[in-house]
Amino acid sequence: MAAAELMLQVEQIAKAYQGVGTIGRIHFEPGGANIIPESASFMIDFRHTDAGKRELMKTEIELALRKICEKRSLQYNLTVNMDIPPVLCSNTIVDM
Repeated sequence: MAAAELMLQVEQIAKAYQGVGTIGRIHFEPGGANIIPESASFMIDFRHTDAGKRELMKTEIELALRKICEKRSLQYNLTVNMDIPPVLCSNTIVDM
């Protein structure tokens, strides 16, 4: 399954950069238990305190998605919902 393969890739890429990466809110259509889905949608969230490393993570994740889809003859549509520059959390909050 391409979604599961991408989940593993996101995790591996995030770990390679000492960042965080997850996939959530997965939705398959049709959603029957005994039906091969026609489409899948999901959200990828990845974070890093270093903007440059976060950009490298983004590039590698997009490349992984493209390769998985090419290998499985799938199409994809990528939409960026949010792109916020990284900020460090206050030490006071971290120490709590």
